[in-house]
Amino acid sequence: MKRLLLPIILLFLLVGIAACDSNVIYRHHLLIPNSIWGRENGLLFFMPIEKPIARATFELTIRHTTRIPYRKTRFIIRIESPSGAIRTDTCVASIRDKEGKLLGRGLGDLWDLDIPILEGYVIDQVGMYEIEIQQAMSRNQLASIQDVGVVVKDD
Repeated sequence: MKRLLLPIILLFLLVGIAACDSNVIYRHHLLIPNSIWGRENGLLFFMPIEKPIARATFELTIRHTTRIPYRKTRFIIRIESPSGAIRTDTCVASIRDKEGKLLGRGLGDLWDLDIPILEGYVIDQVGMYEIEIQQAMSRNQLASIQDVGVVVKDD
């Protein structure tokens, strides 16, 4: 009986996790080599779209260490549609609150931060979208960044 209990519990957990993200249409993360993100190193994400989406929310996800020296960071987001139309936005994200406490979720030295960057975005074309994320800090290198991801949800 005990042998059956563990697989059943795992199955329910997996189904529960999948149900929580049922509105996620794209999720991908890229590792940052040596945890140093250079300004010239734009991160490219390729998002295949099979059907139009009336309202989508784009989130930038950042995994960083507690050693990140900044309270806020700046990013440039470029989205290119299958037809070649380009939308560029700048995002300022708070990493710490006014008292210096890290925002997001953390465990030990690693912290995860989800930043909404576009809400109500209309994805009206089927095909491959290209998303580029660049860090836009005044220093050439942004240290303590482990990985960066893009999550797109159907509202």
